[in-house]
Amino acid sequence: MNNTDQLIKFIQYSEQLKLVIRNSWLSDNKTKESVAEHSWRMALMAMLIAPKTKLKLNMERVLKMILVHDLVEIETGDMPTILQIGNAIRQKQESEQNAILLIKNKLDEPTRQEIYELWTEFEEQRSIESIYAKIIDKFECIIQKNQQSVDMEAGADGYFEKLVSKCKIDSYLETMCLELWEESKKRNYLPNNRTK
Repeated sequence: MNNTDQLIKFIQYSEQLKLVIRNSWLSDNKTKESVAEHSWRMALMAMLIAPKTKLKLNMERVLKMILVHDLVEIETGDMPTILQIGNAIRQKQESEQNAILLIKNKLDEPTRQEIYELWTEFEEQRSIESIYAKIIDKFECIIQKNQQSVDMEAGADGYFEKLVSKCKIDSYLETMCLELWEESKKRNYLPNNRTK
């Protein structure tokens, strides 16, 4: 198989990310979002938010990381945050590691190595770009939750506390995180604010 055929086959394979459904409803409260839709809005948000921060980011690397960070879900599916506890976390990590190895082998060098390194960097959070991309990942999830009328999962307070701590790398990100937290409280999504 020549490189062009291999690349076309990989692009066709990547279409499956449009079919992987997440545990989040869109604002119409009738449609669940796909992983591809989540990644697209992450990329848009990363582009829009970065200039407001004081972070010195390689935005090409950030956007590439965002594009590949959930590719493994073609093989593993999406696991909602609420289910990521105990042994489930370890099992998720193992299945995703196996998935990225399978995925990278669908490409030629040096592309396969780049995809693998971008995915690993995002997972290991070992650069300012990967930390920023992870924050944007969380922000996108929160904004989507705030756009639906379905309750946020239990334990959202702890989720926000961890995220605020991560966002201390930049004052704009910290402010945005706190505003999203307040918005969630206003919408009665957080457990300690529910009235029913």
